[in-house]
Amino acid sequence: MDTETQLRQLVEAKELAMHNNPQQMLPKVLETADTLAAGEYKQRAGTAGTASESNGPHAPIGIFFAQLLRDILDHPAVPTSELPFIASRHIDTLLLLLAEQSSATANAILAFAAVYPLLFDLVAKTSDAQLWQKLCAAKAGVVTQWKKYMAGMMDPEGSNDCSTNTACRLALAKCISQCIIVQTNRPAGGSPTSAASAKSSPHGNYIYSINLLSVPDGHPVIGNKAALDKESKQMLDLLLGFLVDEPMMVAPVFIGVINTLAFIMKERPQTTQRIIGGMLKFNVDAKFQPDGVSALNYRLTKRYVERCYRNFVQFGTRNDIIKNAPPTTQQYSKLSKIAQTLFIIGEESKSKGILNFDPAQVERKVPDAERQRIAGYRTRLREKINGPAQQAPAPAPAPVPTSQEGSRSSSIVPPPASVVQLQDYTKSKAAAGQFVNTTPVASSNTYSAIFSLMNNGGMDSRQDMSTLPQETLTKLCSEALLRTPTTNLISALSVVASRYTDLMAKAASKSTAASSSSSGSATSSSSTKRNIDESESGESNDTPEPKRAKTETDENEKSQESQVKPEKQQSPELEKETDEAEDAMDNGAIDDDDFDLTKLLGKPQRMSEEQKLATAKRIIKHFMAIKDDPVDPAMQVANSGNGSSLDKVRLVDWKNSESGFLILIRLATRGTEPSGAISNLIRDELLSYILSDFENSISIVIEWLNEEWFSSSVLKMGGDATESEEEDNYTKWSLRALEGLIPFMENQHRRIFIRLMSELPRLDLAHFERIKPILLDPGRSALGFQTLKFLIMFRSPVKETIKTLLEQLISDDQGLEEQCRPILDKYYS
Repeated sequence: MDTETQLRQLVEAKELAMHNNPQQMLPKVLETADTLAAGEYKQRAGTAGTASESNGPHAPIGIFFAQLLRDILDHPAVPTSELPFIASRHIDTLLLLLAEQSSATANAILAFAAVYPLLFDLVAKTSDAQLWQKLCAAKAGVVTQWKKYMAGMMDPEGSNDCSTNTACRLALAKCISQCIIVQTNRPAGGSPTSAASAKSSPHGNYIYSINLLSVPDGHPVIGNKAALDKESKQMLDLLLGFLVDEPMMVAPVFIGVINTLAFIMKERPQTTQRIIGGMLKFNVDAKFQPDGVSALNYRLTKRYVERCYRNFVQFGTRNDIIKNAPPTTQQYSKLSKIAQTLFIIGEESKSKGILNFDPAQVERKVPDAERQRIAGYRTRLREKINGPAQQAPAPAPAPVPTSQEGSRSSSIVPPPASVVQLQDYTKSKAAAGQFVNTTPVASSNTYSAIFSLMNNGGMDSRQDMSTLPQETLTKLCSEALLRTPTTNLISALSVVASRYTDLMAKAASKSTAASSSSSGSATSSSSTKRNIDESESGESNDTPEPKRAKTETDENEKSQESQVKPEKQQSPELEKETDEAEDAMDNGAIDDDDFDLTKLLGKPQRMSEEQKLATAKRIIKHFMAIKDDPVDPAMQVANSGNGSSLDKVRLVDWKNSESGFLILIRLATRGTEPSGAISNLIRDELLSYILSDFENSISIVIEWLNEEWFSSSVLKMGGDATESEEEDNYTKWSLRALEGLIPFMENQHRRIFIRLMSELPRLDLAHFERIKPILLDPGRSALGFQTLKFLIMFRSPVKETIKTLLEQLISDDQGLEEQCRPILDKYYS
């Protein structure tokens, strides 16, 4: 009988046993599959020489056997007490499948992950040394195979895609995670509820109870429990090390490992700190693009990994596994920031579109130099598995492409030359230990003089910080503030505050002196003339007053005046105007009130219409972007009475879903009214948003149109508005809003439509003309006539207008008389 026929008969027997006495029939089918799978293995071994040398032979019965074993262990009809014995009877054939590289390997690994806790518990209870040796050998084979994948030994020669045998890699990660859970102590008092256990497995309580604590101390076979616990930590480090050390983007395996880590963290909370420590070192941006993978595919896989990272953090925080309490307080904060950053990146990518990107900025192909270092890194891993090769020494090991606490910048790309110079300068100054320049008086009125603390003699660091990218500057500043002791930071701020206060006092004294000189110029002129007259007539004093000698105080005043002059050089024309203005003030030719400050500072340039529109678009885009943000900023001001006046004018009870629209409405109706283009731009954006989601934005459209009516009424009362149609923004935009909303109104929107029509501040015949399509539509006419009845009963000012509308409807369409005439007879008789 050929293999295909045998497999078909096994499948039929399995289907029959699933529905007829599965408790007894399924183990018999498994026995038959075990015998056939062992024979299939021996046949392949004879054909290929040895099992280990076979390279992917087809093993359909082996796949069926491994899958059936897993199905039986998860079947609710099979008694829990029978599970360990079923697993022990078929462990030999399972180990045969684990020993070869065939298509059944992934299924065999998953089957071993299912039987390992059962056989571990059986050894703990029966002290079966032979069975324990088989388990240890199989577990060592699983770990070795995982290491081979990390070393690239299972991939094609010279390939960097690392995408082969993905199913085996994921199965290995699952098996290793199961071994870690079994060989780790269960939390004290921890036990899943029966409901939770039933969802995951019908034998959940029993499986969960198997752990290192279930092994008695001094066990004759499992004696060294400390060694098993240490081994579990080493296996956990293997999973974490793969995330950190693997240089290529292997998205499916990364996602599988992260999911298994979340499962380990849930079942064994004591591993949480170790796991999140490794996750913080996992840098998605540092992973290279595999060979033969397009930029779009690389971008997609990277986004999938980032989303999985964010889901891992949310799972840990929401289930109170990653706690915002010692000893994981700092790690909790860092993971939360990373998750928030990944969420923002995902939203930006979603808004732009997956195809709207620059491939040159997304691609991260392996450079030739890095390719050699990666090859050397994998060679070192191979040597750890097989021992050092008897040949030339291996290349230099590749550095681990990690990040600093989850930073999204790559550690492989070298920093710019300016950053290197700045780092060298910082290192040269770090030996000082304390501030060099702590004088409370700045040498000049420049920012460098005010904030310079590590430069002696007022010399700056000769670093042009404007050439550095903003991300680098932000990182430098944040790292410096985080690493600075609180005492040093307070001392530094005190020095800077003293310098700033001193400069402000000098500027105020100069302004006072200039004012005094201007006010006393007329008196000085008359006094000088009187002295000259007295001198000519001989009536002056015999001993004239000697000239005042130049003192040290005068020198200090001149030095202070020179310090508050602007640092930048003025243009020749502006400098000439400034000199003329200063001479005129010194001679008393002009007063302070006549002094034209624009001659000194230059006239400010007004924004062009294009610049205004561009700025308005950015403001609108910002408010539209924050409307869906679930986190509202804390804008409430405490009623303590100690807040400044600026604090008191801030918005109170800010809500992202509403407050931004209220600001846009006020800007359109009042703030930007002189600029019709900006006002209409805001109105167009409001109308587009309302039409896109009118069911949830009815309050916004009512608020907007009421503001339009109020603003138009105030302008007319003040005499500032004309009677033209263009100036009546309420009529214009309320009609446009109705034109856009009427096609979407259905009978289920009765409350929304009645509220809209009843809360509009003014209704004219033109507004009722816009709702005629609803009245003429047989499927929606009930909605329109119910609204008219409501307005007739509760809004009497529009009663006559509705009467005119009804009479028009009768004249336009005689078929509507049956609906219009009862209303006219009842309310207008």
